[in-house]
Amino acid sequence: FHTNSIAWDGTQPPGSRGISLETVRQGFAAFNEVSGASEVGVWVADSDYVAINELDVTNNSVGLAILGTHDVYLNGVRGINNAVGVAIMRTPAHPGPANNYVMEFSGMFNNNQDNDAPDSSELAGLPSGTGLLLLGVDQFEVRSSSFEANHGFGLALFSHHDEHFGDSEAEFSALSTNTWIHDNRFLGNGKDPSGLADLFAVFGTIEAITWDGCAAPGGASNAGNCFLNNVELDDGPNKQPIGAATIVNLHLCDGDDPSYGGALITCQGTPPPGLPELAGTEENPGGEGGEGG
Repeated sequence: FHTNSIAWDGTQPPGSRGISLETVRQGFAAFNEVSGASEVGVWVADSDYVAINELDVTNNSVGLAILGTHDVYLNGVRGINNAVGVAIMRTPAHPGPANNYVMEFSGMFNNNQDNDAPDSSELAGLPSGTGLLLLGVDQFEVRSSSFEANHGFGLALFSHHDEHFGDSEAEFSALSTNTWIHDNRFLGNGKDPSGLADLFAVFGTIEAITWDGCAAPGGASNAGNCFLNNVELDDGPNKQPIGAATIVNLHLCDGDDPSYGGALITCQGTPPPGLPELAGTEENPGGEGGEGG
């Protein structure tokens, strides 16, 4: 898929998708725009070795959804004015590994619209106000990207864990592990959370980065997850750094009270190796997602 512009004006049928890639091996999509889809702008499921470069998804229920897919490179993805900018998940319906990802030079801005995905969709329950949702992922790196003015989660890292879901899905569990979320920029997220995000709000707001705190019994307390050098920006014309991005560990799986501050989640090991055959080069870094909004 290359250089496509797909848009609806509000008359699309329920469950519309702009671009759909299923059971694809070595898929490539670049310089595409999708707007107005009632379910999802771009849908990728049960695939591997996928590269998405320079994608603009606007005014969809979910901008980009990737389920049960591994070895993915995302570069210059801009999610603007959706309910959810990007959702990457491993679920019972799509249990394939969601690992070996690099996301860079991307931006999630003002994703606060209503989620109109049909009730039959796996995406229907995702909370409006979310920039980036990661669910049950492993070996995932998010770097050099921007998250601005998402009313709920700026960036959320959750596990599909027995503690979170009902008996019908009790046999399926997917922890989020070995993620490196570093050198990203945050501005004005979590100011008016609703739905799931509102459950974890304190005094009506929630931190820029949310981690559920779930780790394997007897394993590293941080499940190999690392949050490093993420900064909060001021709202002036030059958007200057004013300090570390706020972060909360919800401790959903161990029953402790939520804890706050990036120092509570230490960095261990080494980051994911990335996908050198797909990643941008110094001469062509592949997008200016951080300049959107």
